[in-house]
Amino acid sequence: TDFEAYLESSKTRTKVLYVGANDGMLHGFRASDGEEVLAYIPSNLFSTATGQGLHYLTDPTYRHRFHVDLEPAVFDVQLAGVWRTLLVGGQRAGGRGYFALDVTDPSQFTATNANNIAKWEFTSANDSDLGYTFNPPTLAKMENDKWALVFGNGYEDVGGTGSAKLFIAYLDG
Repeated sequence: TDFEAYLESSKTRTKVLYVGANDGMLHGFRASDGEEVLAYIPSNLFSTATGQGLHYLTDPTYRHRFHVDLEPAVFDVQLAGVWRTLLVGGQRAGGRGYFALDVTDPSQFTATNANNIAKWEFTSANDSDLGYTFNPPTLAKMENDKWALVFGNGYEDVGGTGSAKLFIAYLDG
């Protein structure tokens, strides 16, 4: 019944379309007028080094690179007893990482609220067996009653083992 009440209340929230892009951002556009209400850059794309990260987009010799091009997935989950809507995105050919954003209430998409929107990131810096994140994650409620994303390690992990791995990333951190 808690979930039914949550679904009923979520019917009135602002409708937003989410798309990953090769400019290094996940964008959210208000469905009613197309205005951008959210732009998120995964932290592993930040770099001031020439030829690295988003800095490369300003290089006069720029050639196309992938960045945040995994189709985002949206899930309703219960965290700490409260139902929330999380968006999970990835970098696909653009990098070795996933991220989760709380998109429950688009009216809260402000710069001052950014820390409450960005829930977590999981990259090859966390585990070198994570490769390019081509596969969309699957949401599962685990036997310990925690919600988790389940996904494969992808291609070309930096750990170099060459073995297939399965990750379970808990959504509550």
